[in-house]
Formats: sequence, C-alpha cells, structure tokens
Amino acid sequence: MGFGISGLYADETGLAQLDVKEYNLANGMKVLVLERHTAPTVACYLYFRVGSVNEQLGQTGISHLLEHMLSKGTQTIGTVNYAREKEILDQIDVKKERLAYLTAHKKGSTPDVDDQEIKGLEQELKSLSEAVATYWIPKEYDHLYIRNGAVNLNAATNQHTTYYYCSLPANKLELWCWLESDHLMNPVMRGFYEERDTVLEERHMRSEVDPGGVLWEEFESMFYKAYPLRRPIIGWRSDVSALRRKDVDDYFRKYYAPNNAVAVIVGDVKAEQVFLLMKRYFEPIERGVPVAPIVTREPEQLGERRVTVEFEAEPRLMIGYKGATIGAPEDYTMDIISAILTVGRTSRLYRELVTDKKLCLDIDTSNSAGVPGQGEGIGCFLFYAVPAQSINPAEIEPHVYAALERLKTEPVTDEELNRAKNYLAAAFVRGMDSNDGMAQTLGYNEMLCGWRYILDWLSRCQAVTKDDIRNTAAKYFIGQKRTVATMVRKPEPQINTDEHR
Repeated sequence: MGFGISGLYADETGLAQLDVKEYNLANGMKVLVLERHTAPTVACYLYFRVGSVNEQLGQTGISHLLEHMLSKGTQTIGTVNYAREKEILDQIDVKKERLAYLTAHKKGSTPDVDDQEIKGLEQELKSLSEAVATYWIPKEYDHLYIRNGAVNLNAATNQHTTYYYCSLPANKLELWCWLESDHLMNPVMRGFYEERDTVLEERHMRSEVDPGGVLWEEFESMFYKAYPLRRPIIGWRSDVSALRRKDVDDYFRKYYAPNNAVAVIVGDVKAEQVFLLMKRYFEPIERGVPVAPIVTREPEQLGERRVTVEFEAEPRLMIGYKGATIGAPEDYTMDIISAILTVGRTSRLYRELVTDKKLCLDIDTSNSAGVPGQGEGIGCFLFYAVPAQSINPAEIEPHVYAALERLKTEPVTDEELNRAKNYLAAAFVRGMDSNDGMAQTLGYNEMLCGWRYILDWLSRCQAVTKDDIRNTAAKYFIGQKRTVATMVRKPEPQINTDEHR
C-alpha cells in the first residue's frame, strides 16, 4: 500500500512509515533528514524549543521580536565595519534608555530642564542613526539567499516554538549551514528600535484593528486562567514598547542553544553528507541550558466563562471547550468530530447554519490538542462563526449546543463518518506532499511530542468509531468547561436633544 508521497509508505501491517534518519550532534542539536530525490531542491527548517509560553511577565512578544531580528545579519553579514558599528549601536542603547527614563518620569506639561535634555537626546539619536546606517548593508542576509535561488524564505513564532525556513537548490545546502550557524554564533541585533516599531505596527494591524484578532485575544485570555497560553504571541503593546536590545540579546543567548534546536532537512540530499555538514558548521556551537518545562498548571474550570467585546465591526462568535492532549485517544476523535461538524458544504453545522437557515456567513471548528508535559496538556476545541447580516451571535449559540448534544445521544451516520475520515486522509497527504510541507510537519511534531506521532495519526483517526464520538462528546462538550467570546457592534453614543432653558 502506498500514499503517493515520496518517502512515505505503509508497512505490512498498513501503518505509515517514513525513512527519516536522525543524528545528534555532540552539543545536543538534533538533525532529521528525509531523502526525497524527486527534484533537485531541499527544504531546510531550523526549529527552536521556545515560544510565547516561555516568556516572562513584562516581556511578552520577545520571542516574536527576536524572530524579526535574526534576519538582520551577523558580525560578518550585513556590515562593512562591525567594530565601528558596534560602538555606535552601544551609544544608541545608552541614549535610548536615558530617553525612555526621562519620558516615563516627566511630570506635568510645563517645560523644564528635562525637556531640554529630551530634545538633545532626540537630536543625538537622529545623528547616531544616520551614522550607524553608513556601516550597514541592508538585507544582505536575504539577498545572499535569493541570489542563490532560495524561495519561501521566512520565519514564524507560535506558543511553543520559533522556526526559520527556506527552500534551496540542493547543491546550496552548505550555504544554508554557513548562514544559519553564523546566525547562532554571531548575531547582531541591528536596527532594533526601528524593528520594534515595525512589530508594534504589526500588532496594531493584527490585534487592535482586525476584528478577528481583537476577539481572539479576549477569548484566549478568558479561556486560560493561569497557563501562559493566555498571553498573545505578538505580545502586549506596553511590554513590546519597553523591550531593549539587551533584553532580546539576553533572551537569544538563554534559549537559542543547539540542545534546544532541531534541524529538519528534506529533499534531494544524502543523509550522511548532511550529517557531515551539520557537524562541521553547527557542532562548534556551545551547548546551553535546556529550556525549562512549564510548571504552571491550569486550574479546573468551575463554570462557563463569557466575555463580550464591543467593536466597530460585524458581530462574531467564538465558543471553546477544554480539549484533549496530543496522543490521547480523544485527540484523534476530536479531529473526526471537527470534520463532521464543519468541513465541507454538507457538514452538519455548515449545512444547517450557512446553507439552510442562513444564520451564518461561515462557521468553522478546530482541534488544538494540548502539549504533553506542558502544564496539564489541556487542549482547545474551538468554534468560530461569522453571523449573517442582522443576526445576533446569541441566535447561533443554541444551534451549536444542540449539535453537540446530538453527538452525545445519536450515532453519526456511516456516510458522515466515512466522509470525515476521507477528508482527513486527503489532508494528511496534501500536507506532506511538498518538501516544505513534510519538513514543517516533521519539525513541528518533533518539538511538541516527537515526529513519530504522524506515523500512526492517520490510522488512529481511521479507527475512530461511533461510540468513540459519543463518549468523547459526553466527556468534553459540557457547559462547565465552555468559554464564549462574542463581538457585538459598539452602540452609537446617545445624544441628548433635550433643550435646557
């Protein structure tokens, strides 16, 4: 039996297998290689076991800001004279800190001696910024990659990991090894304050004016009471605004150690040659302190939680239930339930709320299982609905709850169950068809629970029964474990038209 994906096959028992070769460098860095000789390209992903859950209070968003900074180059890439550049960068840091102090402690609006110092600092900083720019080679890191045929060059931060990736011609793998190892040994946080402003603007667009982002932040902070998943990945504005270059540099040196990293290489390569390159470029990097586990435990939810957001936007609705842990039997069942409820025009809730009753423009579900060993490994099964025009989100809620009660009391049909399983099988194949998709799947799962999770994920989903669906629905979809976030249009201000005589 085959899956139609290079490198993925089924053994004699029908279980999926991948010929992934593993290698551990002496400094603790893990390397995963999957040979796929279908095209002369290679996908290179570098994962770090650190994300927003590892941030301290007052430094939310630092993982994401660091992700931005690592495209700025190193002591040899992006500069014409690093020694002189460093002198000016250090001066900028000192003056920025003094300016922040004066601005924060300024009292009243009457001009005083502090105002003169503030104006002087602003002028000095402008001059220093112009001076340091003469030593920079903008975007040299990106241009080196692009000139050598790189595509899909990017990075991402989530709750548990930060990762950097690109696709290259296979014969340029050594270039990737050199660039990324140099980043780990000699990064330079140049242009820090300008990039911090860029991140703040990104936060504005994603989380402060985008209705979905606004509602999501409110939902997350309500869904989790103690666990750090309640904090936004992009960070709170006040925290990001207060971050200093030294903070980000210290955070990098604390967490970006090789023993907290996994490299995933998928494509037209030979595993042994990859391991030799990794040893040459990455093994000289010193081992660091392992990322400490999250000790905070999410307390039991004792009743339904609700939040209403007033915003200048069309209404929206989020309903979340505490979910299962990755690898638990209910994890696979939740994936099936999600497909039955909202995947495709014939799914239960889409057909009822969008097609038939026209209460929603769209409705979707997602199953985000909890991470083993992180807190209690509590997941989230989420509903996201966009009501049709003039429909109050409260009108949608009873239909969602009725659909969940029906799962508890009535077996799903054979057609529904088979359609859900077929959808998941197709999505499984699509997600790993490309080198990038395979590398991302391997790396992400390795970070959370080990890459072998994907080997039996499909067979475990295919084995889900109607009784499993009933039992899982009864266990998890209860009002006591529910969080509801509703966005309603902000009411028009009341104008008093009474005439006062």
